[in-house]
Amino acid sequence: MMASVRGRGGFTLLEIVVAMGVLAIAMGTLLATLNKTIYSVADSARMTAAVTLAREEMERYRLEKTGFITVVDAVEEEDAMRKNGLYPELAFTRKISQTAIPKAFELVVTVYKAGGENPPELFTLRQYVKLNYEI
Repeated sequence: MMASVRGRGGFTLLEIVVAMGVLAIAMGTLLATLNKTIYSVADSARMTAAVTLAREEMERYRLEKTGFITVVDAVEEEDAMRKNGLYPELAFTRKISQTAIPKAFELVVTVYKAGGENPPELFTLRQYVKLNYEI
């Protein structure tokens, strides 16, 4: 008459639904991890660019103040860098100030995201130098 269903190999509907649920959870976790990794890589690249820009500007500023190169207005320089496409998403400020120690100065370069009224600060590089002359 009717063949017994129990004798056949295969999965029940309940087993398939449970397997799909486990697979969905695993895929969701994998995608969340992938998304976090992509964000971390992009953030790391942005921070590396900010540190590189700060170091370049610190050295350029030191060379300007010691007379090895001519002084260039920071705004013109920033516009030139954006036109060249080196750091289009970054902007910076530079300043030098006298410390309490004679002939010692603090050089500060701050890098932040370009655009907006109050852009977030990404990196600040501070260096203290002692010069043999007054600025």
